[in-house]
Amino acid sequence: MPPAALWRLDDPTARTRLLPVSSADHCLMTRGDVLYGHDLRTGKEVWQLPAVGSTPPVQVPGDRFLTSTREGLSLCSMRDGRTQWLQRDDQLAKVLAADGATAWLLMADGSPTGGYLLAAFDLDHRKELWRTPLPSGFGNAQLATTVGPETVVVEVQVPRQMFRDVTAVRTLAIAGFERSSGRMLWNRSYPGVHGGPASVVDPAGGGRLFLLSGGRAHAYDLKSGTRLWESQALVAGTNAPPFFSGHTLYLADDGTGPIVAVDPDTGRTLWEQTLTENLEWNMLGSMTASTSGRTLYLATLHQVTATGIPSGKRLWQTGLAGVEAREPFQLAAVPGTLLVARPAAVVALPAD
Repeated sequence: MPPAALWRLDDPTARTRLLPVSSADHCLMTRGDVLYGHDLRTGKEVWQLPAVGSTPPVQVPGDRFLTSTREGLSLCSMRDGRTQWLQRDDQLAKVLAADGATAWLLMADGSPTGGYLLAAFDLDHRKELWRTPLPSGFGNAQLATTVGPETVVVEVQVPRQMFRDVTAVRTLAIAGFERSSGRMLWNRSYPGVHGGPASVVDPAGGGRLFLLSGGRAHAYDLKSGTRLWESQALVAGTNAPPFFSGHTLYLADDGTGPIVAVDPDTGRTLWEQTLTENLEWNMLGSMTASTSGRTLYLATLHQVTATGIPSGKRLWQTGLAGVEAREPFQLAAVPGTLLVARPAAVVALPAD
């Protein structure tokens, strides 16, 4: 049986989007162009910031978040939404990632050709550490930035689409930069990748890239470019976005309906868990893990499935009554809680 809900918040405007930004007491979500802070214990709205822009905020230590505004880089409190400082910069395009006291920013280079730069910014001293040009095609795109101890990995991603050609393939572009200096270490492309969201990065060491191509998962060493393995498991172009957590790679597609756990070192299948629903590919949503790392959650159009880690045992499945199902559930794992949302409602469930 699924756990009883802690609270439910309905949105008559049906514009709610969860954000992966939270503290021990607060979580963030948007409704339209407005950013809201909510009390995690009750779901009650605590504050709002109008016109936050189209780029999501990024969490930083100390119950704070960074966001790009029309004026520049803004550091705000998670508790009350108040701006702690504003660094004015008319070249700032978006906040890409943060780790410790450093944030990585996408900057316009101000040239007539409209190029872009990757910049590292020291949050404690409010100063730029370095900036470096991004390869052509990286700036005006959806970017995923993964920060490791030595390398900052920037990948061009494709947006999620409810309807796409599941037989289509694309070339994945990805580049690595030295964390300390911004020097570009490598710039690679991988052809034949599944057309939808089909990759995830493990930033440990020199970094590994896991991608879906030719009906299987593949692992590459990002430092050397060497392919490490091809998975035993089959993964069609009807896949959900792959997910990496706790030294395990998780895959799902609608062909056989399982969730598959894969050993990231060998490509060997660790376990499979079947879903109890008939799926078409556009019914599959994203995966996330509880903050404890003991439960994996998969969203579909009609329900959320919880699976134990590392056992692979299905723990429960649940839906959300009273709201129309037009797209897969949104998920956000926060300390002790799983937030499950449609655009018209958010429910908080207890999590390990």
